[in-house]
Amino acid sequence: MLVLTVLFGFLSQRQLAVPAGGAGDMSWRGKCRSLLGALLAFIPLLLVSALRDGVGIDYESYQEIFYNIVLYGQRTHVEWGYYWLNRLVGCFTLNPQWVFGVSSLLVLGLFMAGIYRYAREHMAFTLFLFIAMGYYFYTMSSIRYYIAVACAFHAGFCIRDSRLLAAVAYIGLGALFHKSILIALPLYLLATLRFTEKFYLIFTGLGSVLVALSPFLRQLFFWVYPSYAGSKFDVIGRFSLYNVALAAGVLLWALLYRRQLLLGGNQFFLNIALFAFIFYGFCSWWIPESSRIGFYLSIFNIVLVPTLVKGEGKANVRAFYTFCTVTLFTLFLVSMLQKVDSTVGYAPFLPYRFCF
Repeated sequence: MLVLTVLFGFLSQRQLAVPAGGAGDMSWRGKCRSLLGALLAFIPLLLVSALRDGVGIDYESYQEIFYNIVLYGQRTHVEWGYYWLNRLVGCFTLNPQWVFGVSSLLVLGLFMAGIYRYAREHMAFTLFLFIAMGYYFYTMSSIRYYIAVACAFHAGFCIRDSRLLAAVAYIGLGALFHKSILIALPLYLLATLRFTEKFYLIFTGLGSVLVALSPFLRQLFFWVYPSYAGSKFDVIGRFSLYNVALAAGVLLWALLYRRQLLLGGNQFFLNIALFAFIFYGFCSWWIPESSRIGFYLSIFNIVLVPTLVKGEGKANVRAFYTFCTVTLFTLFLVSMLQKVDSTVGYAPFLPYRFCF
């Protein structure tokens, strides 16, 4: 799947590539071939996700939600968007597999459309990171949440490009499936500001202030999400070393190429990398289910990392960056897929099972 998706992504971006001393094929035929390549890259992702059987930590929970809504008429705890999605599917079938299929089409369609529109010039690299960083496989577990993340992905680019109404529309759509997306709007707006170097130190120093205010902020969090108070997710001191290391590494890399990012109009990415580091480094260990906020920031790594590689002027250094990135995240992908989740007693993604 990964090989096919990346290969077709490469063929898609190549159709619109600009050769040295020439112009890219911007004719309708070139655009159609590029779009066809993107579609072929999308199909393996969709089929693997839509036809999964028992794959994903919340698989059985979403089956139960479907039956409770369709068979027993229960309102359940889900947001209105996902509730009516189940109701709509239930009008045609009582097979919950169709909910997974429609949800996969929605979330992966949003991601693919965003990648094709905003990262077309390095689509293959971006698709590789979308899979190898784990985001693709996470969509099979937290369905509602990742529909919201996909909407936030579009909203961030809209805000970067000063299309505020479109960004608000995407945030509103995402909130119909997971209201945690509402935290993304002020963060994305703040990320459009251009800060001097000293402000990066000031913002990092504010991380200690957030730690000092953590008791108050936790109470505010529980006011919004009362179900998390005292739950199994409410564990102070638990955090992901991988997320902290990734956020720190990407931020340092982005700061090294700050000038190139600014010249390319990508101040937004630099600030998002800063916010991700502050969040994971200073807040993730006292906020229950911190990934519910963190992924709204880290998802942009799939575009930022290829942008940083492209910003290097020397071809041999670009090749070195590419080799290291592909190697590290391939190793991470292999380890992630084989890791057994102790909460459920089995590997949530491997061995993979089709519904047929």
